Amino acid sequence: MIIRELPEHMKTGPIVPDDMMTYRLSLEDIIKSYHTAEKNGCAEGITDSWKSAAYSLTNHNLKYDIMEFQKSLLEYISQSLMTADETIAVAESVTSGCLQLAFSQMPNASMFYKGGLTTYTMQEKVRLLQVDAHEAEECDCVSENIAETMALHVGRLFESDWAIATTGYCTPIRNSLYKIYAYFSFAYKGEIVLTKKLELHPKTQSLNAQLYYTEFILGCFKSEINQLLVLK
Repeated sequence: MIIRELPEHMKTGPIVPDDMMTYRLSLEDIIKSYHTAEKNGCAEGITDSWKSAAYSLTNHNLKYDIMEFQKSLLEYISQSLMTADETIAVAESVTSGCLQLAFSQMPNASMFYKGGLTTYTMQEKVRLLQVDAHEAEECDCVSENIAETMALHVGRLFESDWAIATTGYCTPIRNSLYKIYAYFSFAYKGEIVLTKKLELHPKTQSLNAQLYYTEFILGCFKSEINQLLVLK
């Protein structure tokens, strides 16, 4: 049932977008489908189809301009944060500054975006974000709890309402069991509100993986802040 949530062109065969707009609409469809599956408690049911679609979208000679994040997504997040009169900070590892770049590209960014940190090594995560060194060594700094710790502490460091953190792999290596995946976490007013694992096809190119993580996380953040505005 959940697989039927995906657009027809994503169900079988390679996806070769004709242009960037096609890619962005497809990416938005994937995000919506994944959230629909999660709400129904059966996100695992679309895992294989979803990863195949993501791989196809990111590996068919797609010329992705790093400065060209989805404009409507950036504008929506910007307007939502300003409407709520709230701020955000970011701690990144696997995305290595891509989220910070995206927030800096949002309209009126200085009104809500406080800043961020890129802590790529274990030592910097321990030193700057109070990640436990023993835990970090055991999981290679990649786990649900590491992402949550990063989110909580970057929020405290910048005194922001919201915080986003990422950690994971953009290339398949021994420590990742030759898989490509990441954890991301959202904190709101000092509490974790969402933590998820995002896995991509193991042949996804590293830069494409970082950019895909970034837009997917922004899409999820859009959903979170939208829920908050509805509740308000």
